[in-house]
Amino acid sequence: RASKEKKLCWPRMLSTGGSYEYKRLSRELHKGEDWEQDVSQPVNYMRAHRTFLNNVQLSATTALVMVLFGAPTFSEKLNRLVFGEDVRTVTTPEHGGRAWRDVEYCTEGMLGFYKNVGSKWAPELVKEQDGDDIDAEAGGSVWCGVIPRVCEDYWPNVVQFAFYSIFLNTGTTVELAWTGVLGTFGATLNFELMMLLYPSGGEMVACYDLATSRNCTDGDEMVYVHENYSQTLVWCDVMGVLALYLLSKAPTNMLCFGMSWHIFFMMKYMSPASTLSSKGTLPSYIPGINWDSESSIVMFTSIVGAVLAVASTIIPRALLNTWKLHEESRTSFAVMCSVWKDAIDYYCSEQKSPKRYQIATKIHEMCSTVSNLSEHVSSSWWEHFDTCKFGNMRAYYRNFNASMLELGDVTQCMKVAVLSGDFGSSHKQFSAAMRDSMIAVHSTTCSLLKLCSLCCRDGSITADETAAIDNLTAELKVKQGDMRKAYFKFMESQSFVSAELADESCFVYSLAVWGRRISELAGGLADVGEERCSLAKAWLRFFGNLYAPSLIFQRKHLLFAFVNFLPLCITYVMGYYMDYGIFKPYSSTMASTLSLLISRDVGATFRKNVMRLLGVTLGQMMPSILLTVIAVLPCASWYRTPVHAAFSLAYFFSFSYMYYASEAWSYVGMLIAGFGAYPLMTRCRGELKSDYTSDTRTIHELIVAIGVRLAVEGLFLRDKPRDVLMKETDELCRITREAYVSFFQGDVAQLKELQTQANARYAACVALAPQCSAQMEVIPGSRTRFNLDLYNSFLVEMRLLLDDLSILVLSTRRWRPLNHAGLEQSQLTQDAQEAAKQRKGQSPEPEASRLFELMKQQPSLKIMERDLIESLDLCFSVAKGVLNHDDESPLHLEEAAKLEETAGLKTLDGVARFYNEINKASEVLQEKDETPLGDGHKVVSHDDLVSSTRTRLTVAVSALRSACAHAGEIGVLCLQQKIT
Repeated sequence: RASKEKKLCWPRMLSTGGSYEYKRLSRELHKGEDWEQDVSQPVNYMRAHRTFLNNVQLSATTALVMVLFGAPTFSEKLNRLVFGEDVRTVTTPEHGGRAWRDVEYCTEGMLGFYKNVGSKWAPELVKEQDGDDIDAEAGGSVWCGVIPRVCEDYWPNVVQFAFYSIFLNTGTTVELAWTGVLGTFGATLNFELMMLLYPSGGEMVACYDLATSRNCTDGDEMVYVHENYSQTLVWCDVMGVLALYLLSKAPTNMLCFGMSWHIFFMMKYMSPASTLSSKGTLPSYIPGINWDSESSIVMFTSIVGAVLAVASTIIPRALLNTWKLHEESRTSFAVMCSVWKDAIDYYCSEQKSPKRYQIATKIHEMCSTVSNLSEHVSSSWWEHFDTCKFGNMRAYYRNFNASMLELGDVTQCMKVAVLSGDFGSSHKQFSAAMRDSMIAVHSTTCSLLKLCSLCCRDGSITADETAAIDNLTAELKVKQGDMRKAYFKFMESQSFVSAELADESCFVYSLAVWGRRISELAGGLADVGEERCSLAKAWLRFFGNLYAPSLIFQRKHLLFAFVNFLPLCITYVMGYYMDYGIFKPYSSTMASTLSLLISRDVGATFRKNVMRLLGVTLGQMMPSILLTVIAVLPCASWYRTPVHAAFSLAYFFSFSYMYYASEAWSYVGMLIAGFGAYPLMTRCRGELKSDYTSDTRTIHELIVAIGVRLAVEGLFLRDKPRDVLMKETDELCRITREAYVSFFQGDVAQLKELQTQANARYAACVALAPQCSAQMEVIPGSRTRFNLDLYNSFLVEMRLLLDDLSILVLSTRRWRPLNHAGLEQSQLTQDAQEAAKQRKGQSPEPEASRLFELMKQQPSLKIMERDLIESLDLCFSVAKGVLNHDDESPLHLEEAAKLEETAGLKTLDGVARFYNEINKASEVLQEKDETPLGDGHKVVSHDDLVSSTRTRLTVAVSALRSACAHAGEIGVLCLQQKIT
C-alpha cells in the first residue's frame, strides 16, 4: 500500500513542484513505523525492569486500597454516609436563637433513616416508615448510616489487617488472610465464652449502687457487678489462651492477630470501668450475639480486610500463582534446554574457554527458577483448593516440579564435568564421535520436556497427547541407544575405566541420566492426575498439626514459645496494675503490640528488637506529624479530604514499597505502614490538640515493652548468632563426613538420608551467616568480630562438597528395566513403593550392590577412603578452630601444623592404582561386552548409559577426586589466615 501511494503522489509532485506535499506524504507513510518505535521503548523498559514495576504496582494498589477504605474515617461526608449523623450543630433558643451547639442525634443501634419527632436541640428519633410526614423544622430526615457508628473506632482494623495480609502473590495472600481471620476468630470465641460466664466482666461499682441485698460493710466499697466473678479464673484464661497460641504450630499471622485481639478483649473485660456497651443492641441470628457487639465488629472488619487483601492481588493485574506456574514451567524448561545446548556446544569445541563459567551461572539461575516453581505449586492451592480441573493441574505440576528438582544432581554432575574438563589429547576425537548422538538426545529430550510442560497446563491429558508422549519416549529411547553405541564404539580402544576421559564420561553419563529422568516424568505423568488435596482434607491436616506432640515438643519450638510468652505476661501485668508516670491502668498497648511483633527467628535478637523499636515508633510519630500539617485546614473545607488522602497515599505507598522491595529494611517498612494505619485513619474533631500526652505515653509504653522483650531474650537466648551458626556448621561437617563414610561402606539408604540432612544444614548455615556480620552488632562485646569472609568462602567449598556427594548418590542409583507395559516406571513411583515396603517392615531391594562389591574388591579403595576421610577431618577441624577464635590472643592449632606438612592436599591417593586394579579385575574382563549392572546379581539389559558399569565407576571415582580437592581447598583457605 505504501508503494502504491508513493506512485500516486508522483504526478502531483511533478505538476506542482510537490516538494512540500511529498514530504508530508512521506511523514504519513512512516508514521506507523514511528508509532511502533514509540511503543517498543516502554515495552522494552517494562521487560528490563519487571521486578521494579511489579513492586511499584503492588505498592500503589496496596496504598490505594488502604486510602479508599480508610476514607470513611477521615472524610466528613463519607463518615456521615457510612456511619450516619452522630452529631448536628444546631441553633438553640438561648440568646435569641443565635447560640450554636453540637447535639447528639444517631445513637448506638440505629441504622437507616429516622425522623425527628422532637425539636432540633432535643431530638427524639423514631424509625422512618414509608409515607411518613417529615417535619422540616425538626431537622427533616436523619440518616444513621449503613454500618453501626461503633464500627468507626475499629474501622482502621480493615486497613491494618489488609496490609499485614497482602503479599507478592495471590496464593500466599489468601493463606495469610485466612490464618489471620482464624486467629481473630479464636480470640473472639474465647471472649464470647467469657461473656456468657460473667456477662458483666470485671466491672465494679459502689456497693450502695447495687439494687441487691448484698451485705456491705461500707457503702462506698467497690464490688463486682457479677457476684460470682472470679478474677483468678479470668487470669488463668488470659495466660492459658496465650500459652495455647504459642505452643501451637500455627502460622505467624494467626498468632499475631489472635493474641493481639485476645489481649485487647481481656484487658477491657477485666477493667473495673468496663460497661455493657460492648454487647451491642442489634440482634443477630446467633443467640446471645449482636451484630454491633465488639467481637462481631472485630470479626467483620477482619473479614473485610481479608477480602480487600485478596482483591488487591487480583485487581488491576492478577498476581495468581496459577498463572505463574505456567510461566515458571515454561521458563524452567527453556532455561534447562538452553543450558544443555550451551554445554554440548562448549564440550564439543576444540579448546577450553571461559564460556564454562557462564554455563555454571546459568545452572545456578535454573536452580532458582525450579525453586520458584516449588513455591508456586504449594501456594496455588490457596487460590482454587484443588477444585475442578485445578486439582489435576496442580498434581501434574507437582510431579513436574519434583522431577525437575531431582535433576539437581544431574546438572551438578554436568557442571563439574564442564568446569574441570581439561580437553586432553583424546577430547577432540571423543567430541567428534559423540556430537551428533548427544545433539539428537538433547533435541528429543527437550521436545518431550516441552510436551510434558504443555500437558500440565490444562489439567488433563488427552489420547492424542498420550500418543505423542509415547512416540517421543520411544524416539528418545532410540536416540539413547544410539548414543550408547557411539560411546562404546569409541571406548573400544580405551581401558575399561579411563582416567584420561573421566570428565568426558561424566558429561555423557549426566546427559543420559537427564534423558532418562525426563522419560520417567513423561511415563508417570498421567498416573498422578487424581492426587487432590481437598479443602476438608487440608483443614483436617492443618488442625491436626496444630498440637501434634512430635511438633510442639521440639526444643526449639518450646524455647520460642517460652521466650515470647514471658514478655507478654510481664507487659500484660504491667498494663493492668501500673498507674503512675508514663503508665495508665488497664492498658493493653504494651502486650498487644508485642503480640504483633512475634517472630520465629531467634538470631540477631538485639538488632531485631532495635528494628522493631524503630518501626513501631516511626509508625506512631510520622502520622502525627502528617496530621499536624493537615490540621491547618478546616474540617468543613472541601479540600481537606483530598489533601488527607494524598498524604495517606504517599505514606502507605512509600513504606509499602519499602516492605516489598527492600531486603535489609523490609521489616521496618512493614511496621511503619502497619502501625500507621490507626493514627492516620482519624476523624477531624475540630481544633488540633494542644498537647500530645497520650501519643507520647503510647510511644513510651512501646519502648518499655520492647525493652522487656529484649531483656528476656538476652537472659534466655544467650547464644549469639555466631554461636548458633558454629553449632550448625559443626553438625554440617559431621553429617558430611558420615555421608562419605556411608558411601565407602556401601550403605546407599543412609547415604541418601545423610545427603538430605546435609543440604538442610547447609541451607540453615546460609541463612544464619548474614546475621554474623560486624554491621549487625549494635553494641560489640569483648569478642573479636566473626571472620565472615572466610566463612563465606568455606560455604562455597562446602557447596561443592555437597555437589560431589549428590554425584555419588547419582552414580549409585538403581535404574530399573522396562516394565511389562513397555513404559519406563517413574522413579517417583519406585521410591514410593520402597517407602511402603519399609513401613510394612519389609526390606527394600538392594541398590547398586554389585557396584560396591566390585569397588570393595580393589585394595586401593581403602587407600582412597583413608585419604579422603583424613582430609575431611583435618580440614574441618582447622576450619572450625579458625572460625571459633574470638579473642585477640594468638591462635594455636596443632592440626594447622599438621596441615602445613601435608603433601598432595588436593590429590586423592590411590586413584591411579584403583584404575589399574579395576581394569584388571576378573569381573570386568568378563564384562567387556558392557553388560550393565542390574538389580542385585541379576543381569538385565538396558538401552542407555545410565546403568553402564564403566560410566558409573568413572562418575563415582571422579566425584571422590573432586571431593578431596574441595576439602583441600578448605584447608588452603584456613592456612591463608594468621595462625601461629
